[in-house]
Amino acid sequence: MRTDFLLPPPPFPQRIYLTGFMGSGKSAAAWSLAARLGFTAIDLDRLVAVLSGRSIPDLFAEGEAAFRAAERETLEKTFDKKQVVVATGGGTLVVPGAMEAAQAAGRVVYLRLPVEALVARLEADPAPRPLLRDAEGRPLRGEALRARVEALLAERAPRYEQADVVVEADGLTPKEVALAAAHALDALPPTA
Repeated sequence: MRTDFLLPPPPFPQRIYLTGFMGSGKSAAAWSLAARLGFTAIDLDRLVAVLSGRSIPDLFAEGEAAFRAAERETLEKTFDKKQVVVATGGGTLVVPGAMEAAQAAGRVVYLRLPVEALVARLEADPAPRPLLRDAEGRPLRGEALRARVEALLAERAPRYEQADVVVEADGLTPKEVALAAAHALDALPPTA
């Protein structure tokens, strides 16, 4: 009997939203969880870029408010999808009303990691992170990066903690995160 494959029973949520700080592994975990469930994975940042025809840094260049508006519009497009796992951006569900909207559409899973793990991952990640740059546009490193991560996480953590499920993702592979999320979601009362 295979134990690495989980078929969701009918009341399993049809839309699962992964939230957490930048570098928490939402995209990798979304692909793994979607494969485990037989769902489709959606990376919200990539979808924002495709639908807007612009890169995330280009959208951020217009201001964070412009990016968040495009992000919210794209998030809303996922609410009518079935059998999807959506990797949200680190700030997507911290905007007022976004967490509640995602929870009304499905279930939200927070991938929680300590600051040290996030900083290590972000320093190793070559992806451009507009909120992790200095005034001249250079990527933050060392103590400056740590200070920014700590400040942003302090702002965002209370919203992340409102997720339906919290997965302690430190030290776990994307497959292990997916398995933990699937088990935690399966233990919740059925969705409507």
